[in-house]
Amino acid sequence: MAEAAGGDGRGSGGGGIAVELYRDIAYVPLPADRGQILCALQRLKLWPLLQGFRGHPKADIDALVEAAMCFGSAFLSAQPAPAEIELNPVFVRPPGSIGASVVAVDMLVEPA
Repeated sequence: MAEAAGGDGRGSGGGGIAVELYRDIAYVPLPADRGQILCALQRLKLWPLLQGFRGHPKADIDALVEAAMCFGSAFLSAQPAPAEIELNPVFVRPPGSIGASVVAVDMLVEPA
């Protein structure tokens, strides 16, 4: 999964080649509330995987939404304001996992 923020919105989608291949990205305006973020996630082709497709564990959706809200707030409060921030990959683990449920491995910041 990849997260990016830029301009007046933030986007989420399947990371890596999935973004390029499927153009599976959902955008929400910033600041975004829980409902807007959840609705955007549900529009993704990736959504069934987050729900535990074919026996895979369900992702901690509540933690993902909370992380997305925190990421949006951090983007809006950054000084100087960046043009774009990208987190990729973002791993979302099952609820109740030991340690963090949402882990961003890498971040790219594009200055304004």
